[in-house]
Amino acid sequence: MVVCYVERRAVLQVTAQSITGDFDAAPLRRVLWMLKNNLVHVIVSDAHSPIARPPILSKAVKVVSDMLGEEVAMKMVLEHPRIILEGLPFHIYY
Repeated sequence: MVVCYVERRAVLQVTAQSITGDFDAAPLRRVLWMLKNNLVHVIVSDAHSPIARPPILSKAVKVVSDMLGEEVAMKMVLEHPRIILEGLPFHIYY
């Protein structure tokens, strides 16, 4: 299902804690598959609380850096969000 959305040029964001495995094994497996298949464009924090779900991206950036390289990880937390916020064209490559 996710592949269909990305093929139609949807930008996919995932919560950092899903990448670090903080939720459960099933979401972790899914997000790792999406990362390996170049379907994730932005890493975000849902920041529901400063204790239970804090706005920390560094652990997820480390995981993605180890998997796909630091350049890709940094694009997901810096460049891609900036492009979206500035309303610039977002080019999806998968």
